[in-house]
Formats: sequence, structure tokens, C-alpha cells
Amino acid sequence: MRMTTLLASASAWLPPVDELQLLAPELVLIATLVVVLLVPLASGRRSPAVALVVILGGLIGLGATLSTATSVGGGPERLLAAPGHPPILLVDGLTVFFRFLIFGMLLLITWLWLSGLRSRGGAVTPVASAAAPPEFFVLLLTSALGMLLMVSSLNLLLIVIAMETASLPSYAIVAADKRSRLGAEAALKYVTFGAAASAIMIFGISLLYGQFGTLDLPSLAAKLSRHGAIAAATDVTVFWLSILAVGVGILFKIAAVPMHLWCPDVFEGAPVEVTTWLSIASKAAGVGLLLRLAHTLAGHSLSLIHI
Repeated sequence: MRMTTLLASASAWLPPVDELQLLAPELVLIATLVVVLLVPLASGRRSPAVALVVILGGLIGLGATLSTATSVGGGPERLLAAPGHPPILLVDGLTVFFRFLIFGMLLLITWLWLSGLRSRGGAVTPVASAAAPPEFFVLLLTSALGMLLMVSSLNLLLIVIAMETASLPSYAIVAADKRSRLGAEAALKYVTFGAAASAIMIFGISLLYGQFGTLDLPSLAAKLSRHGAIAAATDVTVFWLSILAVGVGILFKIAAVPMHLWCPDVFEGAPVEVTTWLSIASKAAGVGLLLRLAHTLAGHSLSLIHI
């Protein structure tokens, strides 16, 4: 009887199996993170076996993404919706494309790390171009998980959480070489700009929530479409101010003007693996998020221009 009660309570909050299958790439990343944390217990902290685990996880993630691509061939699949609430994640062609890109970049970065290891004679030292395997790859995988969530989010609060999940590990791996003054300076500038951009973006989201009473992007777009335009001029000003504030966070992520000043110093001071990751995967996730927001909101927001 107790087991039946536990299963019944679990079914109330666990997503259905078909939704979990659509989240298979993210679940693979989480499982890889767990294994990366456990491998040093058997092989030691300086062992390159962690990188091999990440490669295996990346390949499995690509396979899971391919399986997801066949599932969403007939149209987008919304998932992770609590009873009575709108879904917060969307799996469609855009999501699948960026999943392939991020997993491919994850494999490339791991290969670069192993190549650097061979050039150092197979020794993983604290002064290496990247940190010791467990720390470096835990941060890298966590950043990848945040990027995957960024391109599939339909909720403004989840977007903030996903961006911070992608950004906070990036601040740390920029300073992976603890003896590099350039790396430490780059990480400090990166985290300073990141904190400012996140604060401005959260301020913009709070304005949107105060104006529309929802954090759900489709619901927000539906309210814009239903009302056609915002009546009062002050509301129009607040609306565009909130859009501008949210845009600041995205501009920081893709290193676009005027939120690009951190980029030269970070790319100069970071290890080559981190520079490659930030210059391609991080910017791609930012572009994916921008496309998601534009596709959902832009068509309805353009009507505000004529007020």
C-alpha cells in the first residue's frame, strides 16, 4: 500500500515518459555530469579518463538529439507543463538544430583539451591550458546544459535561470589557469559585465511581468495580439524600456555592441578551449534565444510602433 501511495504521488509531479524522451539530450548531460564527478574516485583527479567520459556522453547526446529530431518532425512538441499552467519548454526544429550544434562543440572542445594534453607529454598539470579534468568538464557540461535550456525556454524566469546556468561556469573556466594574471583579469571583467547585464535583464523582465501579469512568452504574445496595442503612452514607454532591458542581456551573451567590451580581454586571457567555447557555443545559444523571443513576440510587438 505504501509503495502504491509513493508511485501515485510521484506521478503527480514526474513528467510523462514521452516528455522525458524529448528531454533526453538534457538528461544525458546531467548523467554525464554525475559520472564525471565519480570517475576521479577510481582513476584519480589528473586522469584523462574524464575527457573520455565526456566524449562518450557527447556521442550519446547526439544520438538522443537525432531520436528527438524524428519525434518532432510533424511539428513542435511543448512539454513540462504543470496542471493548469502553460508549458515552459518547447522542442521544435530550432531546438534540435542548436542541440546538434552544442553537442558538436562539446566534442570539439574535449578533443582540443586532449590535443593540448598530448602536446604537454600526457601530463595534466595545474598550469595546463585548462583546469584539472573534473573541475573543467563539470563547469563545461553545466554551461552546455544552460545553453540547451536557453534555446528551448518559453518562460521568462526559466530564461534567466538558463542564462545564469550557462554564464556562471563560463566565468570560472575563463580563469582556469590559476597562475595567469591575464586569465584572472579577464574573468573579473567578464563577471562584472555579466552581473550588470543580468541585473538589467531581470529588471526588464520584472517590468514585463508587472505590465502583463505573466512570465509565459506565448501568453504575453497573446495579450499583445488581443489588445492590438498598449493604450497609454506611459505603458508604451514602459514596454519598450522592458524590451530594451531584456535585449541588454542577450546582447551581452552574443557580445554585440554596446555589451561587447568584455570580449577582447576574455578571449585574450582565457585558455584556447574556453575561447573556442565562448566564441561559438555561447554566442550560438544567445542567437537561439534571440530567435525564440523574436519568433514569439516580434509579430505582435510591431503594432506598437504606430501608436
